[in-house]
Amino acid sequence: MSSTAKADIIANVLKEEIALRLPLLTIALAYDSDSAPYLRVGSASPGDAGALIKVMPVAWPLAKDVLGNASALVYGPHVIQFGTEANFAGTTDNVADTNTTHQLMQLLGPCIASGCKVEWYESAYGDTPDLADLVASNLKSTFQSLKNPGSGQ
Repeated sequence: MSSTAKADIIANVLKEEIALRLPLLTIALAYDSDSAPYLRVGSASPGDAGALIKVMPVAWPLAKDVLGNASALVYGPHVIQFGTEANFAGTTDNVADTNTTHQLMQLLGPCIASGCKVEWYESAYGDTPDLADLVASNLKSTFQSLKNPGSGQ
């Protein structure tokens, strides 16, 4: 599925907001093989704070153009795939957490406020989140607006 200009705009807005909220973390914008923009927040080293944030249109296999052909243009809702590294499981005091509670709120807040459906994926501890980690077996939580659940932005 190809990406959209809307996905690019959402990704750039997220990049700006997160840069203002977490100025000490680096943010790089790149594109996946399906043309969807994604942000790598942080150093991408295992155990360091950060996240992987991918913005893409919701898959809609029944989309047709006016002639009944499969539509390459996607106008519908978008989803944000949010990936983080799991916390160290050996302690209960959160000292070894990869992202502090404050950092998680600064990362998740703009994603949720975008109006998109947000899917949170978690890679194993010591495995920096990558595009390959955004799979169903790593999905930990999903958030979608109750006011307008069909829009997804």
